[in-house]
Amino acid sequence: AAVEGACAGAGFSLALASDFLVAANNSVFVMAYANVALSPDGGGSWSLTRNLPRATALQLLMLGERIGADRLHQLGLVNRVTPAGEALTEALALCERLNGQAPNTLASIKELVNAAP
Repeated sequence: AAVEGACAGAGFSLALASDFLVAANNSVFVMAYANVALSPDGGGSWSLTRNLPRATALQLLMLGERIGADRLHQLGLVNRVTPAGEALTEALALCERLNGQAPNTLASIKELVNAAP
């Protein structure tokens, strides 16, 4: 996924569902469902609780606080942070690298990683 600017709610959930996440340094992510009396959807709570410390996941989900691309990179959710306007270019370059790999090997790696927990 490539993210430029704001990434909120279901958009954040979609970004979390990707195998690789590239975000511009000005990107902000937010799960603001609780702020409008809704429960998160789109798998966002599932992804956050499996990839972040519990306290951080709860903070994002319950308080609806914004978090920047740099912080999500530090936490391991964002693979690469780019200057503004360059996230899509970087994401496409990453796709080109993946296209050069054997598809069956990538599928096997993804299966192993998904089964690991």
